[in-house]
Amino acid sequence: MESYDFVVIGGGSAGYFAAATAAHLGLKSICIEGAEELGGLCILRGCMPSKTFIESANRFLTLRRAEEFGLSAGHLAFDAAAIIRRKRKLIGGFAEYRAQQLNSGLFRLARGRGAFVDPFHVKVSFRDGREETIEGKTFLISTGSVLNTVEVPGLDNVGFLHSDVALDTERWPRSIIILGGGAIALEFAHFYNAFGSTVTILQRSGQIIKEADRDIATALTDAFQNRGIKIICGTKLKAAELSESGKLIRYEKDGVEHVLEADEIFFCAGTQACGRRGWSNGSRSRRRQGRNGNG
Repeated sequence: MESYDFVVIGGGSAGYFAAATAAHLGLKSICIEGAEELGGLCILRGCMPSKTFIESANRFLTLRRAEEFGLSAGHLAFDAAAIIRRKRKLIGGFAEYRAQQLNSGLFRLARGRGAFVDPFHVKVSFRDGREETIEGKTFLISTGSVLNTVEVPGLDNVGFLHSDVALDTERWPRSIIILGGGAIALEFAHFYNAFGSTVTILQRSGQIIKEADRDIATALTDAFQNRGIKIICGTKLKAAELSESGKLIRYEKDGVEHVLEADEIFFCAGTQACGRRGWSNGSRSRRRQGRNGNG
């Protein structure tokens, strides 16, 4: 049985840098990653692809304001397929570089899924069917996150976009209802609005970016509303249904039920940690204690 000083489960950005740092400090380290593609959430389906979308949106907004500066940009148009191609090209380069880093030999990369046998042993199920149990002194669980469970009656049947899907689709809604008012929701609201979609944000809490100070949320709300984005806070989502011309959301605000209709619904109500079921506490790491309890 192979023994390691530091075992990382998850080879995304956090997992890679943790394993690399530990290896540079002289620890015998291993990173376990079972996904089909190397790169992790940030590179493949999160921060980086969303920023390519935002950059396209920002440049298009600048073109739309050309006349304010005495300029003529001619007929304005965009190519959704070209935006996606640019995103795929950039993300492909980032992912390839991360794969090179993971395979550099600085630490061992195990291409499989890890599951704890006990607090100090992990069984790795490799992609080729092999299994191996390894021993570790210190563990870091860095398995990323998944979308929160959909809690809106009927939404699964109606169908909806979410961040994983929207970052790789050429579908372009003329109007869209975004369920959620967090950072990711606002990124997509900015993006769709820039390219002409009618955007409505439905937020359960009393403000968008509920963790932010009130003055920050107010400034963001004013900026978005000045661009024509409708923001409705303090809502309770009741149901999603198909309509003759698209999809609709029934929601309640101040005790009164309302209906919104659009071409598409975007579910963006946050994420939750992968594999959190069964954790005995909030710790993301386990450190093996010596027999005398001093570690």
